[in-house]
Formats: sequence, structure tokens, C-alpha cells
Amino acid sequence: MAGEGIVIRGEVKAYEDITLAGRVEGTIEVPHHVLTIGQHAQVSAEISAKTVVVSGSVTGNLHATDQVVLGGLGAVEGDIVAPRVTIIDGARFDGRIDMPARTAAARHAA
Repeated sequence: MAGEGIVIRGEVKAYEDITLAGRVEGTIEVPHHVLTIGQHAQVSAEISAKTVVVSGSVTGNLHATDQVVLGGLGAVEGDIVAPRVTIIDGARFDGRIDMPARTAAARHAA
């Protein structure tokens, strides 16, 4: 977990589930796991993950191989590409959504 007092600039790669609570600027890659953007997090990044859960603020594009969940306190300014997208009442979203079909292999792995 990257706490509220942490500022990261550059490239973040994680090979396990990760929760961000501070500020991140750059790129974030979590290819096979869940990336959680915490309620107080401020992220300005291009994001790529299996699953992205947003409860904080994100400026940048989100690419998920499984799903994106935009929580009721979450805000995204950017495009979302994911086969499954959930936007909870109260969330803010400004961008486009592209929901490509998941491949049979991706459905089986989920």
C-alpha cells in the first residue's frame, strides 16, 4: 500500500494486489491483479491492470482486462477500456467507455 503521505512520480509496476492512498503521477501497471485507488488518492496516470477499483480521483486512461469499478466517491477524467464497467451512483466520470468482448481464455481465467 502507498499511504496518503506518499507521492510517486514515474512508473509503478506491481505483481500483486495494490492499494494507493497518496499521489501518483506517471504510469501504473498491475497486469494480473487488482489495483485499488483509495478514497483520498489523487492519481494522474495511464493505468493498466486486470481490475481497477476507483474510490479516489483519477485523471488519465484506464485499461483493464477484467473490469473497472467506479465507486460512489470515485472520480475519473479519462477513457475506460474494459470488458466490464460498473459505475456506482454518486461517482463522477468524464470520458468515453469502450467495452470490448472478453476472449474465451480471459473468461475462463476470471
